[in-house]
Amino acid sequence: GPGGVIGGGDGSVIVGASGKGSGSGGRGGPGGGKRGLSTEQGLGDIVASLSYALDSLWNLPVALDLIGKVKFATADAEKGLGTGENDYVLQFDIADNYDRFTPFATLGYRAMGDPPDLDLHDVWFSSIGFDYRLSPSLNSGTSFDYRQATSSAAAPQRELVAYLNWKIGGSWSINGYAVVGFSTSSPDAAVGIQLDFKP
Repeated sequence: GPGGVIGGGDGSVIVGASGKGSGSGGRGGPGGGKRGLSTEQGLGDIVASLSYALDSLWNLPVALDLIGKVKFATADAEKGLGTGENDYVLQFDIADNYDRFTPFATLGYRAMGDPPDLDLHDVWFSSIGFDYRLSPSLNSGTSFDYRQATSSAAAPQRELVAYLNWKIGGSWSINGYAVVGFSTSSPDAAVGIQLDFKP
């Protein structure tokens, strides 16, 4: 979404972000069959991103950002909290501001790192949603995210995300989010918190 509040549809925010995982994303591979409920704890993957405002380059009437991301495989793959491999993302975000209301959309491509025991596909992803400014320091919004299946045994991801973003001064903000999944490759439900720094 706008300002990087939620990474649209690429899974980078949701996977391991809360430090807990359950069921379908374990050693059976992303979106593999459910094998009973399990809970694991630990550090999730760390995502670094860099963005460039293309609208300033071309003097566009809408906000258009080019974003690159690297997911560093810091999550414990043995616990099923991550794949153990780095992923690379290139995406475009577009948004237009109407006073407090900002609709946005994302289109991107994710190059998946291949663990030794999994054959993961590179995938396209997209997102559409809106952001609403409640106050100068508080925003909320929702988005619907879609991502192609990462393996032949998985279904595409379809998720509804709601978030609340609080700017806590200077370059820092806190983002809380909740997710509801609509496919076997998405979590049934998830919540998380994210700390952002933008110099």
